[in-house]
Amino acid sequence: MAKFIKSTLGRVALIAVVLVLIIGAVSFRMKQNELAEKAAVLEEQKNTLQNHVDEMKTDLESPFDEEYVAKIAKDKLGLRYPQEIVYYGNDN
Repeated sequence: MAKFIKSTLGRVALIAVVLVLIIGAVSFRMKQNELAEKAAVLEEQKNTLQNHVDEMKTDLESPFDEEYVAKIAKDKLGLRYPQEIVYYGNDN
């Protein structure tokens, strides 16, 4: 009878350890997937910001001439030449 109890306790302990390991592995895998998704989002943001930085560097390196001033006035301030006609529509 004592052997049966020890054996049963051993089996229960073994099953408990196996269950804890399975739950831990599943939890680890879920966290790994979550972090991989977050890394992908951050990588996308990094690429977007790097493109923006590259555009800003290009703007800084361009000569400060009349064409550049006109481009900035149009893009940033919304200004136009008096003879210019602006059409608004869908940009699809």
